[in-house]
Amino acid sequence: MLWWSWNRIAPPCETENTTHGRTGARNPAAKASEDLPEILGRLKGCGASLAIDDFGRGLSTLSQLKDVPFDTVKIDKSFLETGASGEGDQAVVLRSIVNLSHELGRAVVMEGVESERDAKRLLELGCEYGQGFYFAAALLRSEVPAFIARHRPDAAQESGVAGMSRQT
Repeated sequence: MLWWSWNRIAPPCETENTTHGRTGARNPAAKASEDLPEILGRLKGCGASLAIDDFGRGLSTLSQLKDVPFDTVKIDKSFLETGASGEGDQAVVLRSIVNLSHELGRAVVMEGVESERDAKRLLELGCEYGQGFYFAAALLRSEVPAFIARHRPDAAQESGVAGMSRQT
């Protein structure tokens, strides 16, 4: 993940330490957090498409949806699982994340789709993409063209995937 990578490669930043009145090293993760919107904005300016992964868990925050130029929000699979709070509360939270993401112009991917019931629920919420074992197990990069050709021959032929010629 970007946070982990940044923490590993960024040197400590020299800043004024107001507590002791001397210059000292600052946590590189704090500096990375401040610079993240600008850095990702530059990447997006170069044509990169950006996604926030496992939204709703770990390091993701609502302010990132507002401040960082992500194209896609990948919602953590835990929001599909029925928990102690009951399906009613869970459905409200999931629907809210999908709607907020759409209002901000982001595409939405729901992770952990493992059943037809999950897939139907996403359609009802207006979530345009799903990821999980209901659709396919994880594939090696080399297996993707054959998978597309087998399951979506129209898309494979149009794109030239798996050695199929493009329509002219």
